[in-house]
Amino acid sequence: MTDTVAACFHCGEPCPNPVVLTAQIDQQSQPMCCFGCQAIATSIMNAGLTSYYRLRTEPAAPTTGTAQRVVDPKSYDDQRLQIDFVHHTTAGDETTLNLEGMTCSACAWLIESSLQALSGVMTCSVHGATQRLYVTWNPKVLRLSDIITRVSRIGYQASPCPLQHDQQEQQQRARTDQLLWRLGFAGLATMQVMMFAWALYSGYFTSMDATIERYLQWISLLLCTPVAFYCAQPFYISALRALSMRRVNMDVPVSLAILMAYTASCVALWQQHQVVYFESITMFTFFLLLGRWLEGQAQQFAATQISKLRQLIPTMVYVKQPQGFQWQSVKLLQLNDTICVGVGERIQADGVVLSGASTVEESMLTGESTPITKRQGDAVYCGTINIEQPLYVRVTAIGTQQVIAMMLHLQEKACLSKPNMALLAEKVARYFVPSVLIIAACTYGIWSILDPSRAFVAMLSVLIATCPCALALATPTAMTCAMAWLQQRGVVLRNPTVFETLTQLDDVIFDKTGTLTQGQFTIISVQCVAGHSTLQVGQWAHALEQGSHHPLASAFGAYADHNHRVAEHHVRQGQGVEGYIEGVFYQLGSSTWLNQPKSAVNTLYLMQNQQLIAIFALQDQLRDQVKPTLRYLEDAGLAIHLLSGDSEAQVHALAKTLNVSHQRSHQTPVAKLTYLQHLQQLQRKVAVVGDGMNDSPMLAAADVAIAMGSGMALNHTTADVVLTHNAIAELPTLHHIARITQRIIRQNLAWALLYNLSVLPLAVAGWLPPYVAALGMSLSSLLVTINGLRILRFKGV
Repeated sequence: MTDTVAACFHCGEPCPNPVVLTAQIDQQSQPMCCFGCQAIATSIMNAGLTSYYRLRTEPAAPTTGTAQRVVDPKSYDDQRLQIDFVHHTTAGDETTLNLEGMTCSACAWLIESSLQALSGVMTCSVHGATQRLYVTWNPKVLRLSDIITRVSRIGYQASPCPLQHDQQEQQQRARTDQLLWRLGFAGLATMQVMMFAWALYSGYFTSMDATIERYLQWISLLLCTPVAFYCAQPFYISALRALSMRRVNMDVPVSLAILMAYTASCVALWQQHQVVYFESITMFTFFLLLGRWLEGQAQQFAATQISKLRQLIPTMVYVKQPQGFQWQSVKLLQLNDTICVGVGERIQADGVVLSGASTVEESMLTGESTPITKRQGDAVYCGTINIEQPLYVRVTAIGTQQVIAMMLHLQEKACLSKPNMALLAEKVARYFVPSVLIIAACTYGIWSILDPSRAFVAMLSVLIATCPCALALATPTAMTCAMAWLQQRGVVLRNPTVFETLTQLDDVIFDKTGTLTQGQFTIISVQCVAGHSTLQVGQWAHALEQGSHHPLASAFGAYADHNHRVAEHHVRQGQGVEGYIEGVFYQLGSSTWLNQPKSAVNTLYLMQNQQLIAIFALQDQLRDQVKPTLRYLEDAGLAIHLLSGDSEAQVHALAKTLNVSHQRSHQTPVAKLTYLQHLQQLQRKVAVVGDGMNDSPMLAAADVAIAMGSGMALNHTTADVVLTHNAIAELPTLHHIARITQRIIRQNLAWALLYNLSVLPLAVAGWLPPYVAALGMSLSSLLVTINGLRILRFKGV
């Protein structure tokens, strides 16, 4: 008979069998899985917060069993550090803290209730969706460290959020909340006014009493007034800004339509005329705001991805000082500082491991959750998580030079850039809006001659029906969603115009080493020719390769020996390296350069005073999913080219394996560039996929430049696209989503233009009532927005 394993009452994790730890919850002994959960549960009960366990919908986050070092909360009381995350006011100090360990709304209640019991806390509120705590306190009574300590005692971790980023997010949330309030009120008013309008329209055929009719019109005015002057306020502000710059934008006809319809309705009501347009005003405003809100949601999705990256940047670092390791702000870090990264901590800066060995989880950078082993000499990046053992790291980059900062910069820059199709839509809108105003004025003039009673209605319908909102929304929504979706897959766009070019490609050129292959060479054999030892020739080769960024250079790391100095060191692009060691001339390079027999494997020859002394055979592995990727591109009608500086035998062997017919060997960077330019002279659109370093001339000249790499590539490449986790398998996804995005943009533009051109004659002819025009225009804007949001549902290739 199997014994039932008890679950921890606090976190839900299995308890040891038999149960040895318990805590008193509501006068009942409940099982606990570890001392951490027992201490937290006891603290909650001692604080009188017994309702937490009744209100929660999910168990608490389990406490870690690893002895994880945490920042001393007292270090946050340093006034020099608080400049980054505390706002000092006359009423008290304010800050926003990132929270870890929240699982449900009861967690928010628990944190708020616990802090409100602290003397000195003035206000506190927890935002469950963003897992942020906003708190104000009296610094004369309470310290920030006391607040953080109280939060940790009930099982959560709190850390400061940089003030600048927090203020930006708060401003964005405030704008979103304000727009939502306007949208909600406009929606409620629209339902009520439309209900009254239906009664009024029905009353025309059933001889409604004049008093009831007038009463319904006055109620409609009462509901419509805040919609016209509060809900529609953003349109007026935008229109005034445009007019102040002697320009007209789409909000100019919108503002004119709302204000003119409202004024005319008030005059008609005062003069006891039957025709009023209150339902058209409310419906028009509501659907416009709904379109703006949906567009804002798409933009906020992209902003959220950037915000998540920012939250991965630690604020405190454990750095080596003359008196030992101490906590300090990351902003005080200097190059070559030594930092200690504890188990479970995020690495605070880009650097190189000095000592220690551990695994690091780099999903924020690569998109892959599998931890990567890091040893002495390996590069580590800010924001990644140290998993197993402490690491001592020498800082090699700080601030904006770090990889995560580069990723943030690239994403923000891409969001601000506009593709050619978006620029064309804006150009059309610039001419379309003045044309609509002229047509509306002409419509009013002509109908004033033909039938003055219909002049204003026809002009109003023209202004409402032809509002180019859908035209303006056609491109940005789709582009924003596509870039945000790709970022989640580790594809960073530096230039969103590549969406257009990717769909027009004819050829794709691949570099071999570091692109189709992993670029991590290992020496599989060493043949000594002149009686030298393997260790000797290895040390000479390592000395020659010092400072070289070629992938082959890393293979000689096992022979590292800093006793050999190279004089007159010279790198021959695509051929090898040469120099003098202790007065003896050495060369290390390819068979073609050194006139040696060709080999089917990667081979380097070491020459001493023009005499062969060693042959190094090296091995590289194909990247995952290379064959399916090339097969997809060929099926899409693209010609595949393989260019490499390796020997003909090596390149031919790889091309045969991958079934690539267009291949070139012994290609220097200049030769690769010439090959690319030849294809472009044939009026072909060419994409280049390279490692972002030695392929830089070809990448710079390509129609679409795609760089492989995470660290150096982000800093130095001029590529349009960077595959941050080196996954060539994302190329089909990039190509496919580019086609989907372009198709959606064309659909949106076609629909927007078709709609505006089709309803214009109806509005001018007076056949389109204003409320129908408002409904049609609004639904047109909603259609293009929802069509753009479909990209977020894409599952990949």
